[in-house]
Amino acid sequence: IILPIIASISNPIIAYFLKKEHIECVDQVIYTNNKSKEKSLKLFPNTENRSIVIPLSIDCTKFSQIPKIEDIDKFTQKYDLHRDKDIILILGPFIPRKMQKELIPLFPKIIQKNSNSYFLFCGEGPTLTSIKEKIISYRLEDYSSFTGYVSEEELYIAYHISSVLIYPAESGSFGTPIIEALASGLPVIAADKPPMNEIVSKEYLYSIENKEQIVDIVVSTIEKRKKEDISIFDLKKDAIKEHHHSLVGKKILKLYEKVIE
Repeated sequence: IILPIIASISNPIIAYFLKKEHIECVDQVIYTNNKSKEKSLKLFPNTENRSIVIPLSIDCTKFSQIPKIEDIDKFTQKYDLHRDKDIILILGPFIPRKMQKELIPLFPKIIQKNSNSYFLFCGEGPTLTSIKEKIISYRLEDYSSFTGYVSEEELYIAYHISSVLIYPAESGSFGTPIIEALASGLPVIAADKPPMNEIVSKEYLYSIENKEQIVDIVVSTIEKRKKEDISIFDLKKDAIKEHHHSLVGKKILKLYEKVIE
């Protein structure tokens, strides 16, 4: 029996269903990140030899492909975007847990240091209305665009035309947008918390106790991209190496073969 754990063990509902007599009878426990494994082992220390981390997988090659110029032009015209701007991407779903609204007070400081900054919000969600109201209250209408729902094809383009993605959530089990962005060659700025800090390089992480760090990291990342100090190829390569579905699938297959033996 193999038990995949795809949510945080700190969740009381998950912890209830994984009570001792359940988790201890399986042959192998799979976690998607190290932090979930660590939390679980505190509750079930005798499962250490049967616990393994296999990260989330996606089809990285879909995101690594460069979109056609005509598709990029169509996207930018549809949402009235200027290609010469330094686009800072913020993705939905826009819900309280994702904490996108908390970024807005930092936008004027980013603009002060880089006047070419432009904030692109893609997606939908219940907090989107209050985010738009806050954008207006900070008089940032000329520096922001909202696409609403975007198709998968449009999401590919958004990743490729942006300079950086800010991922402000302070918790999560998967980090799918992070992997998608990296597979597209887009640097990601995220909180120094799991699972984000297991995917994102240290130089792009900020302390949740000092979110002002986001300003300098965003500005320096944009400058590095302009100077080509950031290797898009390396970002794509690392994402594919760790998260491409065919490679992760081989790890899972080997694990099942081992258990079946």
